[in-house]
Amino acid sequence: MRPGVTNPNHIFYDGLLIHLIDLSNLRRLKVTDSMTYADALLYYIANSEKIEDKDMATLIDKTPDIKTINEILERMSADPETARLIEERRKYGMDYLAEMALNYEEGKSEGEHEAKAEVVQAMIADGDSFEKIRRITGLSLAEIEQIAGQKH
Repeated sequence: MRPGVTNPNHIFYDGLLIHLIDLSNLRRLKVTDSMTYADALLYYIANSEKIEDKDMATLIDKTPDIKTINEILERMSADPETARLIEERRKYGMDYLAEMALNYEEGKSEGEHEAKAEVVQAMIADGDSFEKIRRITGLSLAEIEQIAGQKH
């Protein structure tokens, strides 16, 4: 295990490149003959459950890999146990992403609070009044008093 990694399920490698794609934007696309390979593949990923036959034919013509992907998905969906496992994995992935987003927001909020606390400490050290600190930081007087009472 790499130094600093505490959870072996969350290992990222130096060569890993992650692209986040807003699939909701891809749902607005129209299937056309001028679509690129990537556009066609991403459109399929975003809309696979509701693509009309004529659009599917265009996508397969543009991106033959979609035919293979679609056949595999149909086989997997036909087996109830496999379909259940896929859905379970999808839900786990969504839960994991939601947890990561929550952790990010909590960390961001904590970091912002710590930064304001440092500003408060510096302003107190410079002899600024609590009222001036409140106006500049947006913190309440109670928060400023609490920070002032902490020893760093």
